[in-house]
Amino acid sequence: MKTLATLAAAIALVAAPDIPQQTLKFARVNEASTLFHEAAEWIAEQIEERTDDKYKVDVFPSSQLGNEETITEGLQIGSFQMAYTGPTFLSQFHQPMAISEAPFIWNCYEH
Repeated sequence: MKTLATLAAAIALVAAPDIPQQTLKFARVNEASTLFHEAAEWIAEQIEERTDDKYKVDVFPSSQLGNEETITEGLQIGSFQMAYTGPTFLSQFHQPMAISEAPFIWNCYEH
């Protein structure tokens, strides 16, 4: 999953015209002590590295930029460029996303 997200972000950013360094905001609701934060920091490093530092990614964990609803709205209006929110909020825009919240959909953590 990390690879796919990084690849998509890197392709979008590399395809952009040659512009000075930009800072992207990566909003999250999870605490900084979780694996989600570790993954977000890794993604930020990869984007910076793969775009030759054209883009800097600031990661904001622990709902520093708002709750999931605020973050989702921020993405829509451009306040944030990246976010990790749960499928519940994303399903407002694409209902099939909600399937991952269904009970017993996953056999185990590795699944």
